[in-house]
Amino acid sequence: MAKRPVFIPQGEVPFARAIETEFSWNGGFAPSQKQKNIRALHGAFLAAHPDARVLEISSKSMQENGPALSAFALAKYVPALGKSVPVENVFQAGKVFEGGGRRKVCVPAPSGTSGRAIFL
Repeated sequence: MAKRPVFIPQGEVPFARAIETEFSWNGGFAPSQKQKNIRALHGAFLAAHPDARVLEISSKSMQENGPALSAFALAKYVPALGKSVPVENVFQAGKVFEGGGRRKVCVPAPSGTSGRAIFL
């Protein structure tokens, strides 16, 4: 079993609330395993909230708009680079590591590879 938050939009600050949802976890890194987990999470959430509608925003989403709204697909303009890069790259570049400090420059990588991007 695993627990993950499902975020419900709200019309006021903080604009979303998280509902912790428990579901049966399927191990593995293959896209099919990730999609099994998405279906299991949605199924568990909808069992508890049958009137809800779910939008999965991730690169492994099976919904039409899900991958397009993921952090790997959305771009953020970075003035220091003079171009837009995936939001996921900006997030990864903003991490601060114990003893290693902050990554200073994120070298843009193709979408979906930011975990393996080059940082200087």
